[in-house]
Amino acid sequence: MLPGSACCATPAILVVTSGAVGTAVTTFCLAGDPTDRLPRELAAAHVSVLPAVEESFGLVLAESLAAGTPVVAARSGAGPEIVTDDVGRLFEPDDRDSLVEALDQALTLADGGREACREHARRWDWSEVGPRYERLLERAREAR
Repeated sequence: MLPGSACCATPAILVVTSGAVGTAVTTFCLAGDPTDRLPRELAAAHVSVLPAVEESFGLVLAESLAAGTPVVAARSGAGPEIVTDDVGRLFEPDDRDSLVEALDQALTLADGGREACREHARRWDWSEVGPRYERLLERAREAR
């Protein structure tokens, strides 16, 4: 997902697919409410790319992983906290060759790593996150 991309003022998806004729990269806008379309489009992609270098969490990474799609992110911001070698690749910010290499490597994960991606994403599911916040808030309350 490319927030406020050049093609429109709304978020866009960068879809990378790989096949017998090579690799294709397509960008398309999610006009209107993308809630219904987003999971389907992310699941159809071979790789999801978040090129931002100062992303505080990277929700699109978690959403892509939940859809079973490997991810590529910058080795800065949220990228290193979310992306592991079994579900994606990191690239060095402002290094085109590093990005290309990460994309090439991540494309190999799309063949058999989709379930690993979905499993990895579960750590950010509210059924997991909610109880952790409750415990944290309870400890803070007790410490007062």
